[in-house]
Amino acid sequence: MTTKSQRIIVLTDLDDSLFQTLKKIPEGVSSTPVATDRDNNPLSYMTNPQRIFFDMLVNSGAEIIPITGRNTDALERVSLPFGEYSSVSHGAIVLDKNNQVCSQWLQWLNIDTATFANLLDDINDRVQTIIHTQSLNARSRVIVDQNIPAYVSIKGIDSDLDEIYNALPEYNQHDTLRFHRNGRNMAYIPAIFCKKNAAEFILKQLNVQPDDLVLTVGDSISDLPMMQTGTYAIAPLRSQLATDIFKTKLSE
Repeated sequence: MTTKSQRIIVLTDLDDSLFQTLKKIPEGVSSTPVATDRDNNPLSYMTNPQRIFFDMLVNSGAEIIPITGRNTDALERVSLPFGEYSSVSHGAIVLDKNNQVCSQWLQWLNIDTATFANLLDDINDRVQTIIHTQSLNARSRVIVDQNIPAYVSIKGIDSDLDEIYNALPEYNQHDTLRFHRNGRNMAYIPAIFCKKNAAEFILKQLNVQPDDLVLTVGDSISDLPMMQTGTYAIAPLRSQLATDIFKTKLSE
């Protein structure tokens, strides 16, 4: 006996999951632009296989919910159809259909987000000092989204990110912080801000039922807790997450 399927909900990371910059696309793979930079120039591209995957979800009637590290402004520059909710800035914020902070989200967090401002400023000051004194090819800033201090963003080449990380042992093991790194991006994020919390909140707001199908999509190891909130989890084969899983499997 089968039960009638109710809804399909897709909780998905964006960059390097559904699209990426041109330099990350293998030679010979066709692509189309789906996101722009601040000057409205094409920045991120969806390959044909990614487009087929996304269209398959859309045509199935799925509600597609972005759970992304992008801030609100960067999400607005993505030209893809999304559902009623979204989460931005690595799980710091949940937005409603008007791209405004969901009031229930702030109540659910039950914290004064301004308490993180000084900590994030201190980390950013330390990083800026390290970059300057060691002449590193890197940059950092505190991402403030919707007036909420969300995280410290650090971008640079691998070796310089290693130097910065090794110079910050007190923040790498900090009780109220979590660390994210994927490719040339690194971040220090208040621990309460995480994609898993945002995903669980959104699923509750959507009143997801046991017969609903929840798919999760991600590419980073840090996406894994969020991906475990669904029925099935999907990762691109070339992603950090898939590479880590297969390496682990092969070493057993």
